[in-house]
Amino acid sequence: TRSELRVGVDRILWAVSWALPPLAALLFWGQLRGDATVAEGAVAATAGVVALVPQGLVLLVSAAMAVAVVRLARQNVVVQELYAVEGLARVDVICLDKTGTLTTGRTRVESIEALTGTTEELRTGLAALAGAEQPPTAAMQTIAAVLDDDPQWELARSIAFSSARKWSGATFVNGSTWMLGAPEILLARVDRTLRADVLRRVSLLTSEARRVLLVASSEQALGDGEGIPEDLVVRGLVALSEEVRPDAADTIEYFISQGVGVKVISGDNVETVSAIARQLSIPGAERAVDLRVVEEITADLAESNTIFGRVLPHQKRQLVEGLQQAGHIVAMTGDGVNDIPALKKADIGIAMDTATSATKAVAQLVLLNGRFDLLPGVVAEGRRVVANMERVSALFVSKTMYAAVFALVLGISGVDFPFLPRHLTLTDSLTIGIPAFLLSFRFVSEPCRPGYLRRVVRFSVPAGLWASVLTLTIYWMARFGWDLPLDQSRSLATLTLGCAGLWILQWLVRPLDRLEGVLLGVLVASFVLVSIVPLSARFFALEFPDRSKTLSTLGVIVVVLAATQLLLVQRVRVDMGTDAVTAGSESQ
Repeated sequence: TRSELRVGVDRILWAVSWALPPLAALLFWGQLRGDATVAEGAVAATAGVVALVPQGLVLLVSAAMAVAVVRLARQNVVVQELYAVEGLARVDVICLDKTGTLTTGRTRVESIEALTGTTEELRTGLAALAGAEQPPTAAMQTIAAVLDDDPQWELARSIAFSSARKWSGATFVNGSTWMLGAPEILLARVDRTLRADVLRRVSLLTSEARRVLLVASSEQALGDGEGIPEDLVVRGLVALSEEVRPDAADTIEYFISQGVGVKVISGDNVETVSAIARQLSIPGAERAVDLRVVEEITADLAESNTIFGRVLPHQKRQLVEGLQQAGHIVAMTGDGVNDIPALKKADIGIAMDTATSATKAVAQLVLLNGRFDLLPGVVAEGRRVVANMERVSALFVSKTMYAAVFALVLGISGVDFPFLPRHLTLTDSLTIGIPAFLLSFRFVSEPCRPGYLRRVVRFSVPAGLWASVLTLTIYWMARFGWDLPLDQSRSLATLTLGCAGLWILQWLVRPLDRLEGVLLGVLVASFVLVSIVPLSARFFALEFPDRSKTLSTLGVIVVVLAATQLLLVQRVRVDMGTDAVTAGSESQ
């Protein structure tokens, strides 16, 4: 499954892996140039290297996906590939097979209409054909259920129905051949005038969302080449009605409201499919194409039309490919063996409960109870995972960014590293580790947009630079301005980095709801308690200077954070105002 989240995380890890060795060596060399011993330089380099690594990012992504899989399993949705949860949330076109997806697959016979000969002859021939077809299709089973018993004509040869051929037939020892199939296919062997009359009747039935099958007979035997006999005689029409899924309309309305395009792909008559699409209020149901008359399926054809009828298995795959070439992320539903090529080609393949074992095996999602209305829940789970992981990734990459700046600046300058490993353990736990874990499972519903890594970098790079500049400024002010000991300077740097990290966290999850506000308050209180309780302060090697300098430092930090908050809020308001003016100009 194509996953933008997985690709983005891989690129983050790739960049960190290449940056880590030279920055570690530079930091170690810079510490040795100062007053640090080899052991102290190694400790400083270790602290810098550990801070560079986005520890837990892959674990949290996998855990969030796994939790989503478990939640969906409780709803009878089997996720067969972990990243399929994300995939459906990013889909912008969903291709639906009519039979088994929009309809339940259950049919009933509406009429059996004789066009040549008597109705009794038609029903007898149909009963013989039904008895000869092995295994019988679902449509044939439905027809056989309303017929008299099989007349037990002795069979000479039979050809089973296939989606590529679109007809079935049998030759009997009595010399007659009976066939059942798509009217457009079988009528190719019929007189043109009669063909037009029959097609008008077929069109009338299909406009009422009926599935129409033509019954024909011949005195010629079916050949080995599976061709249609030349002397075909039209016997009658069988009209079937399909039961539309009660949840189909609401589910389609949901996808449309979310900006997801809906395409209906079926092997049935295009007018029948279009009529069912109109019943379900699918936009563009009038844009229908009969693929029997299409020589080449292009991206423009796939994108500009909504309904596709008389589709062959390889054409389903070509339609999916055409939509992908047009830049769409495509989901495909199906339940038959003929859907397998398209399901494998689609970004997300969805199999219904009525699907064959082979179809279920290649699908990423399987709806065990066949409920089409489960798909919005899958989309919601995917959106939750993607939105949460984007915030979590931004937290981790912000830390990587400011750690890289620390290593680069201090490695070049040769100034003592401002943290011990335990200092970074404290700040990482309270500003990244604990909140990232909790934020991974929050409930959000935000549309998925492409550009995950770009947005993460756009947030994390300035946030990391800002945190590193603020921390280094406080550290240098304490170390060289106030001439404080290294331990006290490191403690003030830890205080600064912790405050900056908590500020980044609150900006990242804005606007705060009640639970997020409680979480932020608990983290701030925890940081304060760790800093003032003697036992925890000693454990984390926090030794602050006298009260005046500590409060002065804290005052500077608060002023900088408040000023930054005001500047960013004002910038957001200006951007929103510009967008509103632009939107208004465009509408005018």
